[in-house]
Formats: sequence, C-alpha cells, structure tokens
Amino acid sequence: MPSKADDSAALVVQALTHSSWAAENGGEDNERLEFLGDAVLKLLTVEYLYERRPGRGEGSLSRMLHQMVENGNLARIARGLGLGAALRLGRGEERSGGRNKDSILADAFEAMLAVVYLTEGIDSARMVVEHVFAGDLPRVEHAHHPISALQEWTQSHHQALPTYSCIERRGPDHAPTFVFQVALGEWVLATGEGTSKAAAKSAAALRAVEQHATSPKS
Repeated sequence: MPSKADDSAALVVQALTHSSWAAENGGEDNERLEFLGDAVLKLLTVEYLYERRPGRGEGSLSRMLHQMVENGNLARIARGLGLGAALRLGRGEERSGGRNKDSILADAFEAMLAVVYLTEGIDSARMVVEHVFAGDLPRVEHAHHPISALQEWTQSHHQALPTYSCIERRGPDHAPTFVFQVALGEWVLATGEGTSKAAAKSAAALRAVEQHATSPKS
C-alpha cells in the first residue's frame, strides 16, 4: 500500500507537470490541482485580508484580493520558490520559454498549494499563504493601479506628470526582460523590470509609489 509520503511525492510531480509534457509523455497534468489550488488560495487570501484589515469595505478588499492573486504576483512568488526550474514541460513549450511564463508559473504555484492542502490540511495551506503574502499588504493597499496612483501623487504634490522610458532590454527574443525608468523631470523616481514593457512600466510605477508616495514625508 502506498504511504502518505509516496502519495505526496506523486502529487508534487503532478503539480509540476504542464499539459504540454503530459500530451507528449502521458500521465496527469496539473490542471485539476491548479483548479483546486485556485479555490483554496482565494478562500485563504480573503480570510487573510478580512482578519488583517477590519476597517476595509468590500470594494477595497476585492481590489486587494485581485492584486494579490493575479498571475503576475503569483508568478513572482513561484520564481522566488524556484518552481520554474522544476517544471516538466513539453518540447515546444520549453523552446518558447515556458519556464518563465507568468501563467504557467502561477498555475504551478496554485497546484502546489493544492498539494499542501490535500496532504497537510487547511492549516498548513494557510501558513503558506500567510508566508508568501507577508509583504504584499502594504504594496496593494497603496495603489489600485500603480501607474494611475503615481500620476495622482505627482500631480497632487508636484503639479507634474511622470515620464517612462525603457532603459534596458535583455534576454532571448522568446523570453525578454525589459527595464523601465520612471522620472519626474530630472528626478529618477524608480526603475522596474518585467517580461513585457507594460509589466516593467507598472513595476517601475509601483516601486516609485512604495518609495515616495507612501512615505510619511510625502
């Protein structure tokens, strides 16, 4: 009879198996686990926000929930956990840079959360959510959208609009990384990077909001 450890190991392998790999090699992919993990993640994130921000209304909580569980943020978490290197991808997906795609990484994280839920229970899954989101609340509270939030701040405090410029592009054509700079006149507020120009621009705006618009002296 398979042990609990054997079951856990098999689920971990499944959680890291993309549909492209399963199509080429057989076996189960991670889509069912991702489906379960998505539901577990949203429930626990809602609980996390509800308990830590008792004064927030439904609209504010919904906005923060969306930002915390959107693919880009989950992909950031997955990269920090090293999930990209562990993925099982089909040959075509491998060639197209699948290990760095936000959607694939986000799905893998949700699938892994489902494994924790199934093998260790809801309390362990809750601990994972609280750990990975520990630094996210200050970030999502300050901007429903970082670009518009930064613009509101610069107009209010400096009567000017920020400007954005792409200062670097690196990596292969199929998986580029862009670096954007946001400035107010000659004052460089922040830089940010992402796998698309839009993501890099948003990252720069978010960093500027965090560094300047949310400080006590702002």
